Amino acid sequence: MKDEIQIKEDRPNKRESLLSGNDVLQQVTDNLYCGVLIVGQDRKIRFANSIAARMLGLPMEEVVGSDFIYQLQLGKVIEIEVLHEDGLMNTLEAQPTKTELSGEGSYQVTLQDITERKHIENMLHENQTLFHTILESAAIGISVNTYE
Repeated sequence: MKDEIQIKEDRPNKRESLLSGNDVLQQVTDNLYCGVLIVGQDRKIRFANSIAARMLGLPMEEVVGSDFIYQLQLGKVIEIEVLHEDGLMNTLEAQPTKTELSGEGSYQVTLQDITERKHIENMLHENQTLFHTILESAAIGISVNTYE
């Protein structure tokens, strides 16, 4: 009987289990290459990993509890632009999925920094425009051949 009582005394209470669960969640998501947010139905950010905070350009304390101001739609990836305090503008891709946190229906939002990709796409578009301008204004005919 004494062993049984000892086992019950060693079990953590529900709150301690929840806290350790949040610690595990933080540790796991901080080792990802993407940002992770949990956004409640009221649009409040309930959880953020350190990558998400860095992508948003804010300290963790300012991210959790703040409003997620962008419109989320399941199955739809959105692009958001974030202005950092240093003046740099970053473009993030946000993809929401359904999840549940503490019994509340929520969104899990995965963030990817696509700033460099957008920069390369813009450069490619500028180069294509320049190439077409040169071709159209050339005084002589230009032929492009491929050899196999």
